[in-house]
Amino acid sequence: MNVSGSAGSVSGSGVTFEVSKNESINIFGVVNNDVFGCYDILSGVVSDNVINIFGRVAGNIYCAFSNPSPGSSAINNTVIIYEGASLSINSVLLGGRKANDKDDVFSGNALEIYAKNIQIYGINNFEIYNFHLPRSIKKDDAIIDVKAGTGCTKLDRSPETDDPINLSSTTVKAQFQSEEDIPILNVGDKIYLIVSSGIGAGINNAPVNSNIDMNGLFGATLLYDYSFLISTTNTSLYLEVKDSKFDLNPKANNCLEEGTAQILFVNRSLGLLAGKGIREAVDSVSSNNDGSLNSYGKAGAFGVVSVGNLKYGGNTLEINGISFIAGIAKEYMPIVDKKLVLGAFLEHGEGEYTVKTSYDQDTILGHLSGKTEAKGNPQYMGYRHFGKIWIVECQRYFWKDNR
Repeated sequence: MNVSGSAGSVSGSGVTFEVSKNESINIFGVVNNDVFGCYDILSGVVSDNVINIFGRVAGNIYCAFSNPSPGSSAINNTVIIYEGASLSINSVLLGGRKANDKDDVFSGNALEIYAKNIQIYGINNFEIYNFHLPRSIKKDDAIIDVKAGTGCTKLDRSPETDDPINLSSTTVKAQFQSEEDIPILNVGDKIYLIVSSGIGAGINNAPVNSNIDMNGLFGATLLYDYSFLISTTNTSLYLEVKDSKFDLNPKANNCLEEGTAQILFVNRSLGLLAGKGIREAVDSVSSNNDGSLNSYGKAGAFGVVSVGNLKYGGNTLEINGISFIAGIAKEYMPIVDKKLVLGAFLEHGEGEYTVKTSYDQDTILGHLSGKTEAKGNPQYMGYRHFGKIWIVECQRYFWKDNR
């Protein structure tokens, strides 16, 4: 079921007597009242409801809402809050609404969060809390701010029925949403997962697990390995960095070699200009010089083409390509033993390269080994102007690169 406009209450199904496996409820628009995975269970088990919140919900969110009759349960259901979703400060999130002490509205129910700075009234009956830390997460950020603990389980909103959030049988999971844009955290830094400090609020006990490790690739060049301690106080559940390690990614050699390939390819143009290019320019004007005064100042056209193959680092890097220069030069009247040649030209080059690397080393993530291969097609185009002065046996070249 998709809700993209505006609605009052939303329910996946009505009265249920048997096992119910409802389709997902996706809230893209605005719901002005409550959202139910299943409403008014008379008997049986409601499971596998998934409620996805992308938009705004002003009321409560229940995986299932049980009737006071015995023998109805809501288990293995999921509520997912995505980044950009908006909840009311009066909203209560429940894995299931418990109307009878014999009902199971806790087992397997999961709350997954892809956002931060979520403010709600209460939260209860989730066995699994799964936090997908967003890219913008940083030290001392809070994911969920809960005003009233369980938010009045009986839903009468009277302070005397508010209870602290009991985490004694829960499991906490956490991971970064993106392994390429993780925060840089130091030992001792904290990320607050649940904060509950209002009337009748607080945190009771600690979850089942006490540690979480997160590791992977940061960008293209670094490996990361964070170890977090899961801790609680009377008012909060938080992650504290116990250890943080970074290491070079052995696969990054491939990226470095690709950069080398591009630099070497462009450098071929510099060598072509400083060597054969300058000589051809000078020869083009010298051929127009017959020794008379009228022959000085005449322009000459020149061109140079270079086709070749280059191997670097054994068979690690191979470059094939073509480069050419075409331009005009002009020689001015010599003064004593000096001669001045000026010119301008266009240049262009294109080719292909292949990079093959291998790695076999110990890292913070264990021993990594393998092979990589990359291919590319570099090209360049530009223009330059140059001058050349001959003074006795000394030569000097200068040019401006306008690429």
